[in-house]
Amino acid sequence: MSSLFKIRVSRTVIAYMVTVLFVSMAIALFTPVCALFLADEVHASRFQIGMFFTVQGFFTIFLTQIIAKYSDVYGGRKMIIAWGCLCGSVSFLIFAYCRDYLLILLTGAFILSMSQIGAQFFASAREYCIYTKRNIYTFNSILRACFALAWVIGPPIALGFVGTYGFKSIFLATIAVYIIVVTLTFLALPNTNYEKPDSDNIRKIKLFSDRSVIFLCATTMCVFICNNMYMITMPQYTTHELGFDVGYVGIFVATAAGIEIPVMVISGQIAKRINMKYILLFGLFCGVAYNAVISHMTTVTGFLSAQVLNALFIGTFTSLGMLYFQELLPKIPGQATTLFTNSIAIGSIAAGAISGIISENFGFITVFNACVVVSFISFVCMSLVRKI
Repeated sequence: MSSLFKIRVSRTVIAYMVTVLFVSMAIALFTPVCALFLADEVHASRFQIGMFFTVQGFFTIFLTQIIAKYSDVYGGRKMIIAWGCLCGSVSFLIFAYCRDYLLILLTGAFILSMSQIGAQFFASAREYCIYTKRNIYTFNSILRACFALAWVIGPPIALGFVGTYGFKSIFLATIAVYIIVVTLTFLALPNTNYEKPDSDNIRKIKLFSDRSVIFLCATTMCVFICNNMYMITMPQYTTHELGFDVGYVGIFVATAAGIEIPVMVISGQIAKRINMKYILLFGLFCGVAYNAVISHMTTVTGFLSAQVLNALFIGTFTSLGMLYFQELLPKIPGQATTLFTNSIAIGSIAAGAISGIISENFGFITVFNACVVVSFISFVCMSLVRKI
């Protein structure tokens, strides 16, 4: 615990933790109910539901990278965060009162994409830590843990609200969460423009001039192709083929998420003593092991036990992967952080198509076998990234 207090807890540190928790909560409240909302309230087809997620994913990748470049060149992360949260409020206002699919797709998805400013929080936190000489590794891992905590408590709240009060209630509650974040941003977050950006030189920086950035992007995409293929397949496999009660699906996910929180914090604490590359390689090895054993698990106890490996796999990478991008591209933290989140988004989009094709033609076990191959590729790609 001694290293935890090295971040020197202050009003600003607490503000970062609370705002990251609330922004993550907004996403965690919406994501689990989005498909149900589109199916039950908007009466969208399965194809239209898939199209919504695909379009929204591409909007997010394109717009957030533009916003990130703007923030690195001109600064103003605090205003960008507030603006993004206001966009989130507008998008959920559309979801609360609109039931026209085309309007939701073209306006709601577009505006929602502009609210994806989580990367700006972490870029701002990095600048704040550098200026105040705080431990960026520990602080980043604690913020990532706050992000994970939202996903432990958010989905049950969302599903409970929808079951009791309907979809409009959860969307209005999410708007309230965004308003709280905007208020905290203006009142408590620092304006991290400590130095005027060297705009001309920043514009000249090429994201992929360093091959290590390319390999790290490939690693990130493979990790989340693997993770999302598992998340798509596991509920169907365990309930349809193994005959588990559907409630166990939530227990498996919550168990992994709960273990990930201390894994993230511990990863940040030891990153000053052990090179981040070795910690990430260990986590990726756990991912290979997890995907290799999961297809052989046929009991609830076996699946629960295996979640330790899953948490080590995802927890170490989500804790330190973002930092690795920032260290490789230190002069453009906004673009570096967004490159990390967009690599995740690309992996998530690809996972849906890959898992669907494999499971449809070869079965669920083959999806898990494919995850072994993809996780091993991520390990190889990470080994080609230079140490920092």
